[in-house]
Amino acid sequence: MMSKKIAILFVVGILLFASFSSMASSARIGMLGGDSEKDTGTVVPYREKEEFIIEGDNGIVFLGKVFYKYLPLNLPEEFRKEGLKVKFTATISLKKIFTMDGLWHLIRGILPIELTSIENIRKLKVIAPPKIEEGKRFLVTVTDSTGEPVEKAMVTVSWLKCEKCVFYTNVNGSVELEAPLVEKDAKHFISAAKEGYVWSEKEIIILNKKPILDFDISLEKNTFRAGEPIIVKAILTNMGNSPIKVSSFVNDHFDVTDSNGEELDYVGPIGALPYPVILKPGGYISKTVDINKCYAYRGPDFDPADHQLPPGEYKIIGHYSSGPAHFPPDVNWTDVWEGNLRSPVYKFTVQSPVYLDFDISLEKNTFRAGEPIIVKATITNKYKIPVKVSEILLAGGSLKLDIITPHGDILKYYGPMITGWPEVIDLKPGMSTSERVDIASGNFARNIEEKQNGGFSFEKNPGIYTIKAAYSACYPTDSSQTPSPIQLIPKDLQQPFIDEEGRWHGILHLDAQFSVVILH
Repeated sequence: MMSKKIAILFVVGILLFASFSSMASSARIGMLGGDSEKDTGTVVPYREKEEFIIEGDNGIVFLGKVFYKYLPLNLPEEFRKEGLKVKFTATISLKKIFTMDGLWHLIRGILPIELTSIENIRKLKVIAPPKIEEGKRFLVTVTDSTGEPVEKAMVTVSWLKCEKCVFYTNVNGSVELEAPLVEKDAKHFISAAKEGYVWSEKEIIILNKKPILDFDISLEKNTFRAGEPIIVKAILTNMGNSPIKVSSFVNDHFDVTDSNGEELDYVGPIGALPYPVILKPGGYISKTVDINKCYAYRGPDFDPADHQLPPGEYKIIGHYSSGPAHFPPDVNWTDVWEGNLRSPVYKFTVQSPVYLDFDISLEKNTFRAGEPIIVKATITNKYKIPVKVSEILLAGGSLKLDIITPHGDILKYYGPMITGWPEVIDLKPGMSTSERVDIASGNFARNIEEKQNGGFSFEKNPGIYTIKAAYSACYPTDSSQTPSPIQLIPKDLQQPFIDEEGRWHGILHLDAQFSVVILH
């Protein structure tokens, strides 16, 4: 019986070869498997669901015969589903045909093919305008991949969160929606779903048609020396799509409080009265103020000609008000924006005039994978007198480095620690002492488990890193005491000072941040 089947297949093979030879000059190349063929059809199981074939809708002509069943040799796993409606392009697999299995399929009316593309034609498509102004009604249409409208498709929108906030398409596959009101231009999504179809969504931008004002303040830096100008800038920006009339800035736009919550008084110049300003879309007005000159404690010892913020930690918040002129009435103030705005709270520090200068630096800002990343920490004596300081020592705890990864994780030092106190160094005025640390040496990790496995890998995590550093003076309270890493950086320390033995006490934090880019 088996030999009979083999004989039949052999004869068929000879006939096919003869057909190819006789038709080579007249048949189109596609009939011989060179051209790309296309059709639509339904995926069905074959050979007890071990394989799948496509039952075509239009058929493919091969050797003068129309085949309606195809055996895709490279059907993706996600399309191996019974009843899936697909459209595809393919080439006829002559290589498969000239095998015993391929000839057997051909005899049974199944054409072996190699897919070049395939897609689910029951995938929904959402058609809507890319941008729409708030409050306006607009049409959403849902179709399948062939462009045919889909009736009774369930449409949901991201600006409505309730379970019953759904819409259904009509016989034309359409539904009318209304754009929500937004404070500023906002990104939203419209999604469509229906049983038997692949879910789909479309992004839409809702445009704000009302003027939107953004108010914020900024400091040049977060740490200032005593007596140094503390420059704060307030800025008001029109983020909307139309012009808006606002009040100009005056001088007092800030609330400044110290670490005890006591608010400082505004002691700066009174300045001119506000006047109306028209801000175009994207336009802004700004005001720059030196806090050190304009805010102070107005006590009995207050000197208007000579005052400055004492050392300490402060909070600052900006405030802005706009509205019609109170007196006298002025037609120029008609239609002016009325309201009050406040900025986020920001913190800044005024350091004691008795200080050391603390700095960190890198040899360069860009490092390749596997290259050492050397960070240099330096302390310089800015006093006019010699001072004693703790040696800068990462392993001794006087230096602390935190590395923030591109993903926001914090890398800490898990390397070896010394058993004794850091050495005390005499620094003459203007002299410096430094410590060099290779942060890529394997001693930095997110946790102890990572350190035990070789430390954090900069090579596997390219990106921009931020280095934050702190220096703490630490001295033994008596000659027999031995430090532990926890003792070395005090948590609650007052302003830096020099003791009777000429030793500097305090903690210095580096507010500047350095970026490191790891390149492969």
